Formats: sequence, structure tokens, C-alpha cells
Amino acid sequence: MKIIVCSDSHGNYPGLQELMERERPQAVYFLGDGERDWHQVDLPYTTAFAAVSGNCDMMSMEPPYRKFDLYGHKIFMTHGHMYGVKQGLSGLHGQALQHDADLVFYGHTHHAQMVERDGCTMICPGTMSSGHEEYVVLQLKQDGSYTV
Repeated sequence: MKIIVCSDSHGNYPGLQELMERERPQAVYFLGDGERDWHQVDLPYTTAFAAVSGNCDMMSMEPPYRKFDLYGHKIFMTHGHMYGVKQGLSGLHGQALQHDADLVFYGHTHHAQMVERDGCTMICPGTMSSGHEEYVVLQLKQDGSYTV
């Protein structure tokens, strides 16, 4: 399954549309700060979509985090501001342990990063804001293996 993980578009819905056309993922996980940008994007009905609200997503109906199981992985996704990710990942790591997550997706910092700690992989895709357009392509296989 080809999954796009992205965050912090801050109004760059044309970049999101180009991303969809270029990558053609089966699922998109959006980590906040531009949640309304997706209302401007033509998502194929075959593409699953999940989002969380960020600190700039005023009046968002999306939750601050989501957790779910997929192909044997326990996934936790959040924007990250509630866990102080700009100061470090200890708060987020604590949440991952609390939710027994082995894959964590977060945004907010605008800096792409992947950190493994105690059997948990925490991934920040960077920012999709205009001029940057960073994201993660996650290939998740039914046997539980994955590539980033």
C-alpha cells in the first residue's frame, strides 16, 4: 500500500494537488496546519484520507490525534504541537508508548526527520508549504514490512 504522509501545507493546495497527481497514493495521512487546503484538492474516491488538526487549523472538525492498526502496525498520528515536538520528542515518545504505537507520524516542526526509539519509529515529513513541498512515501506491505 502506497501511503503519503504530509503536513503543514499552509495554503499550498496547488502543491497538494500536484502531489496527488504525481504519486497517486492509495492513502493520505495529513498531519495538520492546512486541513482546509484539502477541500480544494481533487481526491480520487479510491484514495483513503485521514487528517488531524494542527495549531493553525481553527474551527477544525478533525481530532488532535488518531490511532489505528494497519498491516500489523499500531499507528499514532498527530500534529505534534500538544507534545512539544519543537523542543524534543520525549513527550511524543511517551504518547507512542501509552498507545503502544510502533509508527508515529507528526508535523509542526517543518523539518523532515525520522527517529527510532524503543521499537518506535517517529516520522516527521517536513512541510508542504509553498517552496518546500516535502513529504514521505511509505510503502506498507501486508507482511508488516515497510520502506520510507
